Amino acid sequence: MSSYSDRLYFELERLLYFGLRNQFFEMEDIDYIRNTLADILHLELDNLQINCEFPEESCERATAILENMYYYHCKRELNYTLETKDTFISKLMGTLVPRPSEVIRRFWDTASMKGTEDATYEFYLASLLSNYIRIEQIRDYESWTYETDYGEIKITINPSVSEYRENTRDLKCFREYPKCYICKENVGYSGDNGYPARHNHRIIPILLNQEPFYFQFSPQHYFSEHFVIFHRDHIPMEISGDTFKEFMDFLALFPHYFIGANADLPIVGGSILEHYHFQGGKGTFALNKAQVIDEYTHPDYPCTTAGIVKWPMSVIRIEGMDREELVDLASWVLDKWRTFQDAKVGIFSSTSTEGKTGFHNTISPVARVGDNGKIVIDLILRNNRTDNNHPHGIFHTQPRQHHIKKNVLGVIDALGIAVLPGKLKQDIDRIIDILTVRSCQFEDIEFNSSEDLLIHAQWIEELITKYKNIPCPAKPEVYVKQELCHKFIQMLCDSNVFRFDQENRTPQQFMTHAGFQHL
Repeated sequence: MSSYSDRLYFELERLLYFGLRNQFFEMEDIDYIRNTLADILHLELDNLQINCEFPEESCERATAILENMYYYHCKRELNYTLETKDTFISKLMGTLVPRPSEVIRRFWDTASMKGTEDATYEFYLASLLSNYIRIEQIRDYESWTYETDYGEIKITINPSVSEYRENTRDLKCFREYPKCYICKENVGYSGDNGYPARHNHRIIPILLNQEPFYFQFSPQHYFSEHFVIFHRDHIPMEISGDTFKEFMDFLALFPHYFIGANADLPIVGGSILEHYHFQGGKGTFALNKAQVIDEYTHPDYPCTTAGIVKWPMSVIRIEGMDREELVDLASWVLDKWRTFQDAKVGIFSSTSTEGKTGFHNTISPVARVGDNGKIVIDLILRNNRTDNNHPHGIFHTQPRQHHIKKNVLGVIDALGIAVLPGKLKQDIDRIIDILTVRSCQFEDIEFNSSEDLLIHAQWIEELITKYKNIPCPAKPEVYVKQELCHKFIQMLCDSNVFRFDQENRTPQQFMTHAGFQHL
């Protein structure tokens, strides 16, 4: 046996020990799993002395083991180019992770004995340990918080986010199986042609409003215990009264989480409009902490309070204990907003082009259980209308911010968590280097037409001018990150359907239209 085979076998035993110690399988499964792994690795076991005692070392994460196995396997088989490292690692971990039925049984057993909070946390840990949530990659995310007039905003620069992707329901599915990244058929899928492998992926079935859904944790992990819930069937996004019923059922089952949904229209929607799904997780973010600045009641819904939230986007908050009334009021607001329009301020509920009618008003909802036990639903008003001057959207990030983010702002952004493209990290580092030279003049910077930094030229000029005029400036890194946060706040303001900087464009107009009475 070659030295690489010896090392590979040693790592195989370490991986077995890791799986056993973390209860992925029982001792009786060892021979089966060892043989399965050996088959994947093309590793002959005939002449090896199988370890009866596993290594005594403690290993909190399997990443180092898996990285070593990939390296030794590639060295041993020089022509090994059929799989990417991620696919290879997914396949190895998929061998260790229990079958879906066993994962589901364990989840609901824990839920019945200890409660759903313990069950979800165990499932979360299993998703981490199985390498489905790539925590090592997530640690590479650049992130920081900044205190603003709207509370503490979080900025994240995520390598997995591309600079721009189109979002439209008119785009046909690019594949037949699985139809998209969140379909249930992804469980155990081997991946192909750049599509990610999901051997180690597991999902939990739940019932919301008598409809079949699945619960899983997101590999993106934008915040603690970030999850995705998706319908069993590949059906398009649609925010409706049923959405609020599903939210209520979810909060009854998992009161320790919040749940939200991207809007159901292009431009103001999410990245997977063709599949009905929600997102959520653990934590309290800036929108959750934002205060109500105008309070209202509705005569038909006496048990529920309402108000306009102090936030860069237009947000109506309703709150109460009566879940049925909350659903009815949220549905009422949605229905009234779908048809609301005011030509004087540019809000149209629908427009017709070449005989086709396009509808523009929708809502992105977020729901949680408040500290007082009441259900809180934030209804974020959205409009996706475009015109010749605003081809990417009138109520959308404007061109002056596109060098930072051109993508749609989804529900995570609306919570006060900026999800910015990964390429921005190296650009920010270079801009910081420029500002570090106090004698720098914008005229001295040479941009060539192919340079990535060229898209930031106007911003760099503004930063140099502002930075050089400050007598005792902060470190450039602090200053640039602060300015980036201001950019994100402006993106949220750009998406506001009732912009506070324009006369007569106020959320109060809509509240009156919807029958609310000001307190």
